[in-house]
Order: sequence, then structure tokens, then C-alpha cells
Amino acid sequence: MLGLEQLTEGDDAELDEQLEQAMKLALTEIDKVEPNDYDGSIQAGVGSEALARYHRRNQDGLAAAALSRLAEHWNGAYWNDDGKLFVHKHSKDTGAGVGFLLTYGLGYAAGLSNDVELSARLGQMVAEHVNRATDPKSFAMRFRSTQRALELLSPPSQQ
Repeated sequence: MLGLEQLTEGDDAELDEQLEQAMKLALTEIDKVEPNDYDGSIQAGVGSEALARYHRRNQDGLAAAALSRLAEHWNGAYWNDDGKLFVHKHSKDTGAGVGFLLTYGLGYAAGLSNDVELSARLGQMVAEHVNRATDPKSFAMRFRSTQRALELLSPPSQQ
């Protein structure tokens, strides 16, 4: 919905208002989902990116709180230090892109909360797995959100 709002913004005030109300309703429903209830990294990745994008656009406190809860949970419960990536409790796969869909949402959350540990873990995950893609799908899964997340994790350049 956020993409649609950005595409049509300013064209139709009534449509803009309807989209904004629909996004607020969706945010209210997403906020009700406990972080442990996400079925895997795909759901958590899509949810975390939606919350991050909505917050980036609207500075909404509810979006920031829901994203922070989700990021804290994933950082605490699903980090695999041996594999240097996030692996959901139901996942048997510990390498082929697991967790990479989360990079943008978790990167944004790390920036919001100045979470040094989460930032470091995301950086480790990318560095450790950057050359491990074995096929085009694996490559796409790994890097779909990673370049945008790295921007969030990078310190501002010194001028």
C-alpha cells in the first residue's frame, strides 16, 4: 500500500486519505502480532520492511515500537553465531539465504535504537555469506534487501 500511495500521492486527495487510513489499519493489525508468531524469515522480513518503510515515511511511533520488538526478538532468539546468520526456529536451512530478507527491516531497527550488536551481526552475516550464493535464486534472496541495509549500517562519510 505504501508503494501505491507514493505512486499516486497528490493525484487524488480522497484516494490519498483512503490509502492512509488503510495503512493505519494494517499497522494496527501488524502490531498485534507477537514477534514469536511469525512463521519464518520471509514473513518477518516482509513485516519488518513494511514497518521500516512506513516509519521512514511517517515517523509513526507504533510502527517504530512494533519494529523494535520484532528486531529485539530476532536478534535475541534466532542469531546463529556459528553460521553468522539469523535462522528461524522452524528452518532446517542454515545457509541458502535464510534471514537475508530481514536485512532492511533489522538494519533500520538497529539504526532507530542504536543497537550496536544487531548492526554488527548484520554486517557479519553479509560479510560471511557474500560469496556463498550458488545459483541465481540464492543470489537474489541474499541481496534483494542487503544493499539498502548496508547503507543503514554504514557510518556517515567523513567530509
